Amino acid sequence: MGKKLRQIEKSPVTIITSPAFRAMETALIFALEFGVDPDKIILNSNIYYKMNLRYLPEILSGAGEKCDTIILFGHNPSFSEIVSGLCKEGCDFMAKTSVAGISFDIMKWPEIRQKAGKLEYFLKPDKES
Repeated sequence: MGKKLRQIEKSPVTIITSPAFRAMETALIFALEFGVDPDKIILNSNIYYKMNLRYLPEILSGAGEKCDTIILFGHNPSFSEIVSGLCKEGCDFMAKTSVAGISFDIMKWPEIRQKAGKLEYFLKPDKES
């Protein structure tokens, strides 16, 4: 999935992950694909304990003002609920390793609002044979 996303996202990215092992492991795989120094990955326990629309701006603020692209790694069902809640058109359930790209017409991350995003892409893993 990292390679698929890299074909779409060309800009530098900031990676924020839950401290849970599988989320961190996946974040490291994506970091290598994007050329992000693993020491630059941001660990945020709120992704594990408090992931909802209320805490999302606080979580994203860790990326700083100059970052245009953030990749979050975390857990369901909260990720499916967040993506659906942010997109005007909603979104399907996010299976493991699914990737949703949402764009916002904002200047700062705390300006993100419910149903204000546009779903740019939704990538699902290929089914295993």
